Amino acid sequence: DFQEFNWALAQATQQIYKWGKLTTNLLLLSEPGQYTPAHYDLQHNLFCQVVGQKKVWLCDPVLPNYLGLKPYPLHHPCDRQAQVDLEVGIPDGVTVHEAIVNPGEVLYIPMYWWHHVKTTQRSTSVTFWYVSPPVDISTLALPITKVEDIMALRRNIEGLVAKHVGVKEALKYWTLLGTDGNVAEYSQMHSIVVQLLTHVLAPPDTP
Repeated sequence: DFQEFNWALAQATQQIYKWGKLTTNLLLLSEPGQYTPAHYDLQHNLFCQVVGQKKVWLCDPVLPNYLGLKPYPLHHPCDRQAQVDLEVGIPDGVTVHEAIVNPGEVLYIPMYWWHHVKTTQRSTSVTFWYVSPPVDISTLALPITKVEDIMALRRNIEGLVAKHVGVKEALKYWTLLGTDGNVAEYSQMHSIVVQLLTHVLAPPDTP
């Protein structure tokens, strides 16, 4: 089945959207009822169903979904994963799109899009991951409005905070910010973060 895959389609899709190189293929085997909790990836994914069936819940990376899914911060062992289990319930304000993927079908999962994947029939899937094209600095303008760029910016800021105060303190700061919001002990750093976000983002995306 892998040899018979429509490679021409994958290559044409790669060229149309100007993706970078194919970096990874994953062979995924699963039983009914198993699921991968909501998370996002840092590459574009062509998710190919070979045998069986899967249900995929997709959430685009707009601010309400980002806040509702409560992602773990950079450097956390669960980086890129949601703290919310969608099997338990979908939080208020989070919009979910459902896709049922059957044998022979391909689902495109864009970079930074949240996806929760559940096996409904004994399943074999293959993923094709492509890197994003390089960012053309000359096209960047303020405020930053593309959701992909905003997600990348958030991760970069989390990295800068960790570099400044250390990973342990950074994780504590982001955890406090994501729970009760009481970051008084980090008031100076928090002020800098807010000023930076206010400078580069439009007001609705500033949090």
